[in-house]
Amino acid sequence: MFFTLSGADYVCSANSVASTNRNTVSTSGHCLNEGPGAFATRFTFVPAYLNGAAPYGKWTAKALYAPTQWSSTGSMQ
Repeated sequence: MFFTLSGADYVCSANSVASTNRNTVSTSGHCLNEGPGAFATRFTFVPAYLNGAAPYGKWTAKALYAPTQWSSTGSMQ
């Protein structure tokens, strides 16, 4: 997945999740939110991305969620 956080562009690994809504992706909390801080923008999931190829297309996130403990303190302890 590709995203922007605090004005800088980043890449993180992510995976699709079997769900009833058929549009859920899972990744690490630090890829979504600075913890504490703003959530990422321009979040785009690109399954099987390799060297610029997007064989299954690209999907832009409609919403981002992180555990409150992470998004408010930056720690899961």
